[in-house]
Amino acid sequence: MVIDKPNKMKLVLLTICAVLVATSMAYDQLPVACACPRNYDPLCASDGETYSNECLFNCQRTRSASLRILARGTCSDSVLTHFAQDNPQEV
Repeated sequence: MVIDKPNKMKLVLLTICAVLVATSMAYDQLPVACACPRNYDPLCASDGETYSNECLFNCQRTRSASLRILARGTCSDSVLTHFAQDNPQEV
């Protein structure tokens, strides 16, 4: 099969576009690098995870915009866990 020059150019442009789209999709899936301090000031978040500090919470929030702080402290505290489940709200 012989491809004439205009069709060859279209094929090249289509290939370049496909590579750019695939690259940008892969880039969106890379984890965000956050430079957070190592201080321990735990937060219980709406995903049931305890984050060591607000910086780490905000880093995760860049990946999940609906993430909210439920309470200050760890999520493993049974009183806190029951309260957070019954009264989901931001702190």
